Amino acid sequence: GYSVNVAANPNNNIRTFVVSDNMETVSGLNASDYKNNEFVYGASAQSISAYKQTNISTILSYSIPFSRDPEPVRNLTWWQKYHADWILYQCDKVTPAFVGGNHSSVPLDFSNNEVIIWQMNNLVYKRVSEGYNAIVATEISYGNEDGACGVWRHGYWTPIFNGDFWDTAYQTAVLGWVSTMQANLHAFSRPFLFGVTFQLELGLTASSSLVTQMINASDFIVDPAGYTQAGDDIVDENT
Repeated sequence: GYSVNVAANPNNNIRTFVVSDNMETVSGLNASDYKNNEFVYGASAQSISAYKQTNISTILSYSIPFSRDPEPVRNLTWWQKYHADWILYQCDKVTPAFVGGNHSSVPLDFSNNEVIIWQMNNLVYKRVSEGYNAIVATEISYGNEDGACGVWRHGYWTPIFNGDFWDTAYQTAVLGWVSTMQANLHAFSRPFLFGVTFQLELGLTASSSLVTQMINASDFIVDPAGYTQAGDDIVDENT
């Protein structure tokens, strides 16, 4: 199997972790607050060294969006100039399939292997040299929430998905992207993990085939909604 060493947990108790350190400098805080944490989701680069001095076994992850460019400096005009055929549009063939309506972050055709290579070169390799040992892909969903439909290649419209929320082709592409990224990271010369943020949706259960495939294609899953489903399942302060 493929793994990063994590200390044994003989009592089978709940493991501790940090969900984003909000760019805090760990060296400026009480190291004892961090020494038992086994995983940091979204560790800040300036704290990597301090985390390792506190607990060398801590898994330090960097998060990247799976289907968009996170850098606003590369806006729609930039992408139209340099890689127009990578921009993912809605079915009107005009409106980019902006993720969550975020117009400052250009949506990319994640089914295109050239896009994955670009993501590795621009979003991942630098993190290896910075000392991270895991990547977390965010906004992973089997649902086509933004109506992604197709791209313009060499001036011709190329449909990829049907634009519907529940689209088999979209689900296949999502799973293919996750599997490819995991394989890429596992090919590194030192252990490097790949995880995803993922929530159950539209009747999916933990035993659903799509969920099982997502589990098998990633090394770990982060559920940003947590036990309470982002607060929706809280009954009272004790439940």
